[in-house]
Amino acid sequence: MKKNQFFVIFILTLSFLTACAPRFPQVMSFYISPFELTADEKMSNASLALSPNGESVFVSASFTQSLANLETAEKIDLRKQLGIREIANTNNDMFVSLGDWSFDGEHLGIPAKHFSPYAGNLEYPEPVYYVFNLQDSTYKRFDFWAKSFSPFDSNQIFNENGVFNTKDGTTIPFPPDFDFRREQEFGVTSHYLSYLWSKSLGVPVAQTSTLPRDATLKDDVEVVIESFVSKSPYLPAYTISTGFISKRPNQLSSGLLFDPTGEYILISEWQCHESPTPCSITPFHADNVYDTVLTLVRWRTQERQELIRLSEIDPGHVVAYGYMAWSADGSTIFISRKDASPIVLKLK
Repeated sequence: MKKNQFFVIFILTLSFLTACAPRFPQVMSFYISPFELTADEKMSNASLALSPNGESVFVSASFTQSLANLETAEKIDLRKQLGIREIANTNNDMFVSLGDWSFDGEHLGIPAKHFSPYAGNLEYPEPVYYVFNLQDSTYKRFDFWAKSFSPFDSNQIFNENGVFNTKDGTTIPFPPDFDFRREQEFGVTSHYLSYLWSKSLGVPVAQTSTLPRDATLKDDVEVVIESFVSKSPYLPAYTISTGFISKRPNQLSSGLLFDPTGEYILISEWQCHESPTPCSITPFHADNVYDTVLTLVRWRTQERQELIRLSEIDPGHVVAYGYMAWSADGSTIFISRKDASPIVLKLK
């Protein structure tokens, strides 16, 4: 009788611990989006920015800014709706092919170049940054270049000096040599790199990277997290391994992303056949790529789990290439592909 009671208690305890353990995100559904860049947008090197709810992408280039629905490919001309052409002409600015959302979807940030008729040299325009309020179509213009919004406050933007408050003009400086491993709660933004933000400090404190920095196409590559460094020389105070090593002939492809909570890293890796010409992003060579695998790594524990393979969705087009993003609400992953429409994953 006592043995039976002990067994029941053991099973109940195990079930409780299993239920309480953090669960890796899983793919609930997926679809191939009909959205495509136009020929002009491709020629202008248009950039994309996934909306916080995962339903659309902001398309930005020098002479086009639009919002495209991922399920229908219908576009809203934000250049017309927000009066961007008139604003650019009035201020002698040219918007560039970058853009960023605030986490709540209420603001868009777009960098621009200012051509001053009094500067005497139009070859070196001054950087400026616009924040558009999508609720009332108003904007603010700042005389610096910013990278992204804060994941905690849509009135804060991240520039080279710190995190600037667009309401009161104050700046939170970057802390020197902060040990990001001590932080318990994070936020995330993704620009050129994926940044991990400390909620207690309100600034970016870490970013994804790979080692060795001078790796050749023949070298295995390790995915790591490093302390955020705002200015050169690039000497991160802390570096920790995720335990993920991309072994040749495979190749990391569309970037490394933190999930919105900062608990996981999403790694996109080409699966490659041995070939005299190795698969590579730069210079681009993907003739020997037979699949792309998306893997999730819980970086604190180095646990990992395969999320999906693109061959499960579209066996004829398996090369992830270009823009990849995870929506701020955690619901959606967007994956660009070479010579094929993007894939949209819905998560649970």
